[in-house]
Amino acid sequence: LPDGTIEALLDDIDALTAVLLYHVTAGNLPATDVVATDQITMLQGTAVDVSVSNDGVFVNSALVLATDQFASNGVIHVINEVLLPPQPTQ
Repeated sequence: LPDGTIEALLDDIDALTAVLLYHVTAGNLPATDVVATDQITMLQGTAVDVSVSNDGVFVNSALVLATDQFASNGVIHVINEVLLPPQPTQ
């Protein structure tokens, strides 16, 4: 994350909530479903791009490191960076 991002998010609960919800989808989405689509709409309201290449599976620019970590309330996929939602347009 860029310098100052964590501090700014801690001072702005709405922005922090948006970042967290940009990492969550509705329902269970196993890896087979993730790679079968180009975009996934997140609970924050906007979509992330999904791409598959020889280098791996990417969500926006984040590399998927581990998939299908099943939990009682969903499926966790581990990525290598924090996703920041797009800035709202004025």
